Parts: sequence; structure tokens; C-alpha cells
Amino acid sequence: DFWTALVKSRSAVGLVNLAGDSGEARQLAAPVPPFNIRSYVPDRKMLRIMSRTAQFGIAAARMAVTDSGEANVHASRKGAFIGTGQALCPGEFLFDAVRASRDDRGEISTRLLGSHGLSLIPPLSMMLAVPNGGLFATSVLHSISGTNTNFLSSGEAALAAIGEAYW
Repeated sequence: DFWTALVKSRSAVGLVNLAGDSGEARQLAAPVPPFNIRSYVPDRKMLRIMSRTAQFGIAAARMAVTDSGEANVHASRKGAFIGTGQALCPGEFLFDAVRASRDDRGEISTRLLGSHGLSLIPPLSMMLAVPNGGLFATSVLHSISGTNTNFLSSGEAALAAIGEAYW
């Protein structure tokens, strides 16, 4: 599908409506159709601490390894070079804590955050913000114990990872 679309100059990127009722398109995006991450990551515990973006990277890595016809190579001779953007904790895990931490003026109070807000943040939610999650899971799933490098940046991180892997 990808190759056919590429040859025909057809793109999945288009305008999306993020403006609510106004109907005005605000952003360019390429929606990802639902996929079953469990076919790529069978370990339920690992999935609990994995962001959606890490899931995409892990699925892509699995497809790349499968397409490469991975040879029977010792784990210490295999490496992973991954590019990732800055990870953020999903907001839905923080909303209740923020509401509980506001003072009478509506401002965030560090005292209220400590006494009321922190206990409302699920502990595993912070793991979703760890940018090395995709690298960790890829290394574990493919028995990689050689060089593992995570390029943390924005748009050019993936290109840097490809360049370093090639070099």
C-alpha cells in the first residue's frame, strides 16, 4: 500500500479539524489507523508503560527487522539506533491533580499539589513520558545488547538515527 501510494504521489497527510465547532482546518496530520500493538508486543506489562508514539516506533522496528531477514547474530553484535522527540506525560493523567492543586485565586499552589494533587497522579503515567521507552522495548523484544542509542530531538531525530546506524 505504501509503495503504491508513493508511486502515485498519493499522501495520507491532509487537513484535520482541531477547531471544534468552527469547522476550520487547523493542522496537517496523517492519521494512523488502529492497529493491534499486541501482535508486536506480547508482554502486557510492557504495554502499560508505553506511550502510543513508542508503540508506533516498536511496530516499525519489528517490521524493519522482519523485512531485513535478520540473521542469527549474537545479541552483543546487534544494536539499535532510535530517534525520538520529547515525550510528554498525557494530560488526562494530570487534570485531577491540577484541579486539586488550585488555591482560592485559581493558581497552582505547590503546598496543595504536595498535600492533595500528587496522590491523584497514577504512578505509571510518568513512565509514558520517558523518551527511552521505545529503545528499551525494542532492545528487549529483539535481544539487542550491543550499541543502543536514542537520539532525543524533534524533527531531525529519526534522520540522525538512520545516519548513525549507516555510518
